[in-house]
Amino acid sequence: MRSIMYLTIKEYADQKNKTVQAVYRQIQRKEHSAALEGHIRLRMINNKEIKVLDEVAIKILDESSKYSPGVIRQKDEKEELDQLRINNHNLIIKVAELQEALLKEKDQVKLLQQEKIELLEAKTTKKKVWWQFGKGEN
Repeated sequence: MRSIMYLTIKEYADQKNKTVQAVYRQIQRKEHSAALEGHIRLRMINNKEIKVLDEVAIKILDESSKYSPGVIRQKDEKEELDQLRINNHNLIIKVAELQEALLKEKDQVKLLQQEKIELLEAKTTKKKVWWQFGKGEN
């Protein structure tokens, strides 16, 4: 004996890339209600009664989908907005890190330039040692 496959309405909607509401509308159409009778059952899943479709119900809904386009599920706008906010936050953090690194580099460049200036000044102004004091410039 072969085991019967069952899908919840949500699982079916996910597989067919439809909204759950579109699947319920499809089930409630007059032309389907008689054919689907006895093929949609209630099952206890995680202590909840959930409607499930058997293989016959799945076949009926698949056949009717060929003739009537359902509502295609689109990405939830809230989910997309949340993702954009996360990306934006990550980019703000990255910009702050880059700014901080740039400021550190800028400070280091200033120090190196100051050191270079001091070395050049020391080279151009010869310092007299003790035995050169009192001698005239030649």
